[in-house]
Amino acid sequence: MLLFPTKCAEKLDFPFILKELNGLCSGSLGKELLTVQTFYTDIQTLTQQLQYVREVKEIIENDTSLPQYGFNKLPFLNKLSIENYALEIKELIELYYSLTAVAELFRFFTPKARQQLYPYLNNMIASYSIEFGIINSISKIIDIDKETIKDNATPELAKIRKQIQDKIQEINAAFRRALLVYKQQNILAETEETIRDGRRVLSVKSEYKRSLKGIITDESDNGNITYIEPNETVFINNELTELYLDERREIHKILVSVTATIRPHKETIEQLQQLMAALDVIRAKAYFAVNFKCSLPQISKEQVVYLREFIHPVLYYHHQKQHKPIIDNTVLLDTKNSVLVISGPNAGGKSIVLKAVGLIQLMFQFGMLVPAKENSVMSVFEQLFVDIGDEQSIENDLSTYSSHLSNMQYFLSHANAKTLVLMDEMGM
Repeated sequence: MLLFPTKCAEKLDFPFILKELNGLCSGSLGKELLTVQTFYTDIQTLTQQLQYVREVKEIIENDTSLPQYGFNKLPFLNKLSIENYALEIKELIELYYSLTAVAELFRFFTPKARQQLYPYLNNMIASYSIEFGIINSISKIIDIDKETIKDNATPELAKIRKQIQDKIQEINAAFRRALLVYKQQNILAETEETIRDGRRVLSVKSEYKRSLKGIITDESDNGNITYIEPNETVFINNELTELYLDERREIHKILVSVTATIRPHKETIEQLQQLMAALDVIRAKAYFAVNFKCSLPQISKEQVVYLREFIHPVLYYHHQKQHKPIIDNTVLLDTKNSVLVISGPNAGGKSIVLKAVGLIQLMFQFGMLVPAKENSVMSVFEQLFVDIGDEQSIENDLSTYSSHLSNMQYFLSHANAKTLVLMDEMGM
């Protein structure tokens, strides 16, 4: 859709619409998609997009809770191309939640009744597939809530972790015995023990540090206390360290293995990302329609703008905040009545009506329901030309009136049968 001038959308307050939609998107991919979406000029594509929004709006208003369509970017998917690469636990959990959201969406449209009620959405989703095995593979090895690898992820990991627990108990018993001996010798500080580098150490009065056999790990700021790991636990702690290394190696093997099962489905996951991003935008448009009382107009192949009892969404937004009423309007433009002149006193709302018509046309061709009655009729325009406001340009040395003439010259030279032209105070 060709817009003239280049700031046409800004003049018609379309950035307000984008900001509202951005706030209604629940995922980063939806927000990104919103920034690159263009205006539709193909009637079939536009009709499909409008039906998606209408069906989601019906779900919001009449059905059970709608599954969350938010889907965030998964940059680590690119790493799946690297052979033997292992996704991290947090990355797998993020993928798990994303695919679970997709699974909920698929389940939502499983009942035949919903498939019949929302045929456009059902056909859209049915063209995609999800591998539920990926979700199961992740949940089988990872405790999602604790964000850790499960003990029973593999028999080897279960064995190592059992040995770790046994070794920790052995260390604690040996440490307690050493603590009791040195406490009786009155060589420990008041704190008696603490942790240094993950290992239990004794808090020894510095003047007695040579009375205790062990490894000095640290000392207090004032030098009065020396922290010593007693010989009774040094060897066992070394064995524990080796077990932790064994555990880390086994976890890496597990992550490599589960990543290998996910790798063949990289393309499918990326396609599902696109689906969820599109649905997030559709969902945002549907919530906008609910909030601003929008409806689906009839779509005509002829050039028609028949808006019944429409309102300017920006004006509606501000009036709602101030609890003020808003006056609706009705306009009709078609092939027989292709020109509409609005006259009236200053501050009578003429420019607001003009801007509202242009903004609603942009919303419509952006795939949105419009703030007008359902029996309104709209059509697709290839071009939207706007001359609203002061176009005086110091740089180009154009006066306000000259800029109007320049715009009208462009309109006359480039307008065709599928052009909507909006001019405000053209003779001023």
